[in-house]
Order: sequence, then structure tokens, then C-alpha cells
Amino acid sequence: MKTTASAVILVFVAALVLGVGCSQDERHELFDLDGKLFTEKFTCNQTFTGQPPVCSDLNQVDQIEFHRIGFTTFEARNVPDTGFLIEGTLTGSTFVWDATSPNGYTESGTWAFTSSGNSFSGPSHYVADDLSYAGDCNTNGDRGLSTPPDPPLVAGCP
Repeated sequence: MKTTASAVILVFVAALVLGVGCSQDERHELFDLDGKLFTEKFTCNQTFTGQPPVCSDLNQVDQIEFHRIGFTTFEARNVPDTGFLIEGTLTGSTFVWDATSPNGYTESGTWAFTSSGNSFSGPSHYVADDLSYAGDCNTNGDRGLSTPPDPPLVAGCP
């Protein structure tokens, strides 16, 4: 009996040390964004301090490409690269991100991806580095080069 118990303990310890039965990748992602190109369509307003919002971008289209930079973190850059840098965390199908722009503002948002990871949508908010303006955006994105549907309008846009 002692031999059997010792053998079981020895096998259990060996399995723990070697990681047998454990996944090498504990991210449990529904999909992988690494290296994926998306076409995004966004509509944004812009409000200068003390003024009503105006429609600064109406259904603008560009492409972004995601790259893994950590366990569940990604960066996304425009293609071609404009210097606008998105960094965020993917949890399940939700991507929460912050961005910096060479044009003097920061932006943050949340995108909800479909379960396949082939499209996303969500809002964001941006603020000028000098606090002279701010704005809100809605964005839709589709994987590849196909143009996604128009996102919901934001205040100040027709």
C-alpha cells in the first residue's frame, strides 16, 4: 500500500513539474488578433471649450493592424503608419484601449468583437493634450479590406 501511495504521489509531482495536462497558453482567447488587418469606419464629433459639438469625421475609413505585445495586450497601428498608436487589453471579446496621436490628443475606448473576431464596434472619447477640445466617436470594424457598415451617429453629426 505504501508503494502504491508513493508511486501516485511521485507521478502527481512529476506531472506538476512537467506541466502534463496543463495548457502552455492560458489566454483562452476566442480568437487571435495578432497580425490581423481590419478596416474601420468611424464617426466623431469635436467640441471646443464652451462651443457646441461639430461633426469632425463622418464615416471616415482607414485600416489598422493588430500586433501582440504581451499576454493579452495588443497594439494597433494605422496602415500605412500615421503615428497613431492604440494599446489595449483583450478580455474575452472585449478590447479596452488607450491611444496617443501625434496630432496632440489622447483617446480611449472599448470595442466589442463578435465571437469569431471578424468584426467589432464601440465608442471612444478623445481629449486634446492642451484640453482645448474633446470629442466622442463610434467605430465599426471588419476584418480585411471590406468596408464595414456606418457606425451610429454621435451628437453634432447629421
